Amino acid sequence: MSGRIAGGLRAAGLAATVVAVAVAGSLSGVAPAAAQAPASIYSPIDAYPPRVLPSGNCATAPTPGAVEFQRIVRTGAGGTWEGYINCSDSSSYHYAGRAFDWGMNAYSAYDAARVNEVLTWLLSSDDRGNPHANARRFGIGEIIWNRQIISLWDTTTSKTWRPYDCTAPGRSCHTDHVHFSFSPAGGAGTTSFYGSRNGIPKFALSDSLTSSVSTMAVFGYGFGAAEIFSGDWNEDGRDGIGIFDPTTANFYLRNSLTGGAADHQIWFGSFGDKPIAGDWDGDGQDDIGVYDPPTQRFHFFMLNGRPAPASIFYGSPGDRPLVGDWNGDGTDEVGVYNPNNSRFYQRWSASDTREFWIGDPGDIPVTGDWDGNRTTELGVYKPSNGFFHFMNGNGQERSRIHYGDPGKSPIVGDWDGRPGDTQGVVLL
Repeated sequence: MSGRIAGGLRAAGLAATVVAVAVAGSLSGVAPAAAQAPASIYSPIDAYPPRVLPSGNCATAPTPGAVEFQRIVRTGAGGTWEGYINCSDSSSYHYAGRAFDWGMNAYSAYDAARVNEVLTWLLSSDDRGNPHANARRFGIGEIIWNRQIISLWDTTTSKTWRPYDCTAPGRSCHTDHVHFSFSPAGGAGTTSFYGSRNGIPKFALSDSLTSSVSTMAVFGYGFGAAEIFSGDWNEDGRDGIGIFDPTTANFYLRNSLTGGAADHQIWFGSFGDKPIAGDWDGDGQDDIGVYDPPTQRFHFFMLNGRPAPASIFYGSPGDRPLVGDWNGDGTDEVGVYNPNNSRFYQRWSASDTREFWIGDPGDIPVTGDWDGNRTTELGVYKPSNGFFHFMNGNGQERSRIHYGDPGKSPIVGDWDGRPGDTQGVVLL
């Protein structure tokens, strides 16, 4: 079922088990002073899928990709029924078993909100600016919902929602279900989502802000098709690793910088949320939370069991969440990064916002304490050339470093317990 429950509250369960993006740690007894924007771990993205019409005999069983997509969506966001095969129309992707109908009611506010979460996750640009990123990673070429259709085939010029004519005989207005059509690769389950999911991310970290190579042992942890972050989960002064699965709203947190099982597994949030982590109460331990892209709300969860802060509305559609101790008071605040104009927005308080323009479209934001002064500064990682650019408190570049091959995913944290955060990259 969905992680979000009635009334907008959040459900959470705690168990000892597995890995997502977080705040930097601290020396024992000192509040963390940094946090990181989440970065996704995926193999290279798929092109828009080719449109291959059904041929031959009607399928006798749905394709494995359609079945697995159904499992992911219904596990994470609910739904009442599903449909795969329709042999009455040889032009339908249902004829080839390369389609999935997700039973949801457009006139139900609850169902419509769940559909919005899934479609936002599928159709949003990723942290590198790839449009319709997750839909492409599943090989989805067409979605129909509530009298609207979007075509993502490689031959489609305008890949935007448009009215769907449901007046023709035999056509449905799709108010009781969402229709998804898949390419042959999407139906076969051989697209990048599945390849990434089966990979084990490799973490290559440096404890020196000026080192262009890893100074620590490389280790594998977690799974791909997820979000990575760091945080001091056990208040030992060093950051561990977090992984967040946006399809199940599960956090997997590990204390040590080694492979193995997670020390904490926590269910918090809803389908497609973005993870955050930070010290919400100034106790020196990092906690977790989520940013809900459709509503631009930050929601918080305390690992120590204390009451969580109230949720915060901040940002605009398409923004990426940020967390950091912008003012050095020992607790972390929120912010957002707009990938379209490369602007950082720090929320110091309800009435105080600071804005910085850093980097270029396609950069990935990072935040950390680069000089050990216990306040969080900004930065960017350029996947195009593998450079980290670290800024000072005024938003001006203080240093840069080439680290790893282009195209990797960035992660920063306090890996050694000394004041200050340093860089790393993650690869599949």
